[in-house]
Amino acid sequence: IGRDLLSRLIYGSRSSVFIAFFATGCTLLLGMTIGLVSGYLGGWIDQLIQAVVNIFQGIPSAAFVVAILGLLGPGMRSLLIAIVVSSWAGFSRIVRNQVLEIRELHYIEGARAMGGGSFYIMRRHILPNILLPLLVLIATRIGSAAMSYLGLGLRAPAADWGIMINDAKLYYVKDFLVLLAPAACLTLFCLSINLIADYLRDCLDHDDGAARML
Repeated sequence: IGRDLLSRLIYGSRSSVFIAFFATGCTLLLGMTIGLVSGYLGGWIDQLIQAVVNIFQGIPSAAFVVAILGLLGPGMRSLLIAIVVSSWAGFSRIVRNQVLEIRELHYIEGARAMGGGSFYIMRRHILPNILLPLLVLIATRIGSAAMSYLGLGLRAPAADWGIMINDAKLYYVKDFLVLLAPAACLTLFCLSINLIADYLRDCLDHDDGAARML
């Protein structure tokens, strides 16, 4: 069509990277809040929340995405909502499991004995102790968010790596570079995020080992 490939690669990085980071951040915020409340309060609240989580995890993510995009129409906002709705349950369950391990520790009981309320204990004592393990999960999910929904929600002529890969299916036989260039950018982006996640995991494992030795 006469479009400049390099310009579209550079310009398309904005939407691809933004979707990956912003969708992961919103997913984390929603899942972490629900997981904190579910794990710390327990009882019938925990049972009700886990029933909802089981429903969301039982439906394939692709079905959620297609249904939401069909209701709201294509676009950046619809795609972000679809990713958050289809992904928050996994974050919530991981956070809940971590909270269940922490809430019975002695310093949490001490905070309760000193009159600390539930919101204060969750914000001041539990949340800081689960953030570091979540960093590894966040870095891993950023890469998967960038890869999972190629070309969905956005339409040409918008510049996006996923759209460029989908469009290249019609032309890659004549010019393989139109497929190779956006695919290489997306692959390198996901690889760099996964390397950061591995580095964070190694650092956290080292810190945990040093703490156990002390």
